[in-house]
Amino acid sequence: RGDNPDWLRVCRPLRRGGSPWRERAPFVSPLRAQVWYEWRVRGRGFVVIVSCTLAVLLALALLIERRVGWHVTDNLVFLTVPFLFAPFWGAYAGMSGDGVRSGRLTAFTATRPLGNAALVGAKFRAAGLAAVGAWAILLGVNAGWLFYTDGQDELGRLWDGFVSKFGFVKAVAGCALVAAGSVFVTWRMLVVGQWASLTGRPWLVAAQTIVLGPLCFQVLYELAMWNTDLGRRERLLDALPWIAGVAVAAKVVVAGWALRALRRRGELTAGTAGRLVAAWSLLAAALFGLLAWLIPSGLVPVYGLALGVALILPFTRLAIAPLALAWNRHR
Repeated sequence: RGDNPDWLRVCRPLRRGGSPWRERAPFVSPLRAQVWYEWRVRGRGFVVIVSCTLAVLLALALLIERRVGWHVTDNLVFLTVPFLFAPFWGAYAGMSGDGVRSGRLTAFTATRPLGNAALVGAKFRAAGLAAVGAWAILLGVNAGWLFYTDGQDELGRLWDGFVSKFGFVKAVAGCALVAAGSVFVTWRMLVVGQWASLTGRPWLVAAQTIVLGPLCFQVLYELAMWNTDLGRRERLLDALPWIAGVAVAAKVVVAGWALRALRRRGELTAGTAGRLVAAWSLLAAALFGLLAWLIPSGLVPVYGLALGVALILPFTRLAIAPLALAWNRHR
């Protein structure tokens, strides 16, 4: 009959005096309704899986803390959890089908009163809610564990050393950048890979994993060998600017093609595309200026900062996502 069991009814408060449940107010727009749907179906699951992983890590931390003690820097283990799950969850969050294994659109999904860009935007907003929710729980748990292990004194000493080395203003700005950057990087991991799932082609998702998986392992290997093979490190440092430059050039070319295709399909107007490019450029300039001010001179070349900012701020794969959904929606 199409009925689905309400598994969350045990978590809801009991009614008082037999009064009926109060209905949710109507959504002000189809976009709001789609954001709510994406959060309910795929967004909050990321928060749940991060919370469950934290619970397991806390149980292990209790055993370790009683046996060998605990230091403030050990809390970094908790802070890696969202980064570990975000890339894998992003591939699932990009699916638009009714099932976990199927990305093929149903007729109901394909005929919703939203364009491709709006549907993709709803997924990106739900991913933002998931990133904020996961980090809110993570920071709360981390703060509670810090006080449980009496780590506030050690944290105070680390803060004093940081302030004495860089100054109070830079210390505050650096901490704020790390906090905001952690949420942003988690959101980035959740959204940049969604384009492959939005196509509804499982082979594209597998191809993306096959290409990026070995690349990630190679990066980890290079980091592990950073202080072991100095000659290899020098060769890598010489090659990095060229690799980053080629990547940035490819990013610009593909982004231009994607914006032109979106404009031709009527998904974006020329004014909207210009505003998106201007907003991205202003954000990149602001981030570059902040990093150039925070990072000691001589530690990272200026061109390295510029290339890094251009690569870390997402644009191209976000612009491709509506085109991928159109490929899935109109086949």
